Amino acid sequence: VNNAAVSFNDIDENSVEHAETVIATNFSGPKLLTESVLPLFRPPASSARILNISSRLGLPN
Repeated sequence: VNNAAVSFNDIDENSVEHAETVIATNFSGPKLLTESVLPLFRPPASSARILNISSRLGLPN
């Protein structure tokens, strides 16, 4: 289960460091976790699943 996230503030309140934290948490973290467990999902693990959980903030408008 991937369930970690941080969000942006108003555009004038964001630093580059905060943007890097958002990207590392919301994109890189789930991507790296998924890549690391993929070998466990190869046959015979036919019922294995990856579950990504998001809030409304993660959905397009």
